[in-house]
Amino acid sequence: KRQNETPLLEQSILTLKKLGFFQIVIPFVLFFAVIFAILEKSKLLGEDKRAVNAIVALVIALAATGAAAVTGIVSTMIPFVVLAIVVLLLFFLIYGLFGGELTQVAPGVKIGLGIAAGLAVALIFLYAANLFKYITGEVVGMFLLIAVIITVISIIVSVAPKKS
Repeated sequence: KRQNETPLLEQSILTLKKLGFFQIVIPFVLFFAVIFAILEKSKLLGEDKRAVNAIVALVIALAATGAAAVTGIVSTMIPFVVLAIVVLLLFFLIYGLFGGELTQVAPGVKIGLGIAAGLAVALIFLYAANLFKYITGEVVGMFLLIAVIITVISIIVSVAPKKS
């Protein structure tokens, strides 16, 4: 066996990459699965409309896959999202290892994880879409001010005595 010979698995992955598998097929399947799941869960098109939901998801997935900008952004996002999922699963594994039950997580922790996940997805999207160049100190300050205002309003509303 020659030392500079590339392994078969690596050759297969490089062939798939040359064929556009990771630029077209993976984003298409991802678009279709997410859109179909949203349509099924929300029942937006009606009850028991699996075929209609599948056709709508197929059309949207094909249109999104046809847009090079969209598939480029998704292809850039996928490795980061996978990494985030692995980190989250490791967190849950460690949490469960030390005796914690995931069904008994405090509501505040759930909200905090939801906010952190939302911020992570937003940052990954901004990076993938190459939009960080538009983010200046003023924009960050504005978002921080809005976040503080929303936080204060939510605290006031939750603490305010209920009128009966």
